[in-house]
Amino acid sequence: MSNSTADKYDWLAAAAIGGILLLSGLGILGLQVLDFLSSGTWRAFTLIDLASVFTSNSWLWKPEKWLGVHKILSFIPAAATLIIVGYFMLIAAFD
Repeated sequence: MSNSTADKYDWLAAAAIGGILLLSGLGILGLQVLDFLSSGTWRAFTLIDLASVFTSNSWLWKPEKWLGVHKILSFIPAAATLIIVGYFMLIAAFD
């Protein structure tokens, strides 16, 4: 029963999500590079910026609590995070 249909779909889902995350990270990085080449200034796109695409939570822009977490998330690049997480999900899916 270890080779069930559900196990096959779990592998496929993990590989698909990992691939989407990896390609999204590469896409964000590519857009950042194109923007840098045209303007000459690097514009950071952090995890806070990425989260703001999906929600309009006021904590993202004016945090009153959890200030340390906000500083950390404001520092971590979204592209690198997506590339790393997507890569490891792909590795795990094919293992």
